[in-house]
Amino acid sequence: MFEFKIDGTHGILRFKMENIFTVDEALAFNVQMHTHVDETRRRFGNVKILGDVRNAPVQPLEIADRLDPPSKYLSHLGDRYAIVLSSTLLKFQANRVIDDARAKVFVSYSEAEEWLIKGQHLT
Repeated sequence: MFEFKIDGTHGILRFKMENIFTVDEALAFNVQMHTHVDETRRRFGNVKILGDVRNAPVQPLEIADRLDPPSKYLSHLGDRYAIVLSSTLLKFQANRVIDDARAKVFVSYSEAEEWLIKGQHLT
């Protein structure tokens, strides 16, 4: 399934995804993500999202197409979306849906976190 947590120290919305989703779960994820993004924005201004999908299998295309792309959550110039994955196939799938320069794929959790904290200064 999935879980969300707002890190009050760094203002990062963290989510973890671990299973193959059903269509209903993908839609529920989108709803919960929007709710948490709104709360993070209310508390911190810019939104920094850190998605940990290292333990998630590749989602079927039907499900991947139902998950909102990063641009749905990145409405301010200072917003960032980092996705941490564990395989080349997952990276390929994630790069298919990344539609914004403020979103980036990582294989290292610490590098993704650092990129979010330091913002555009990292490439």
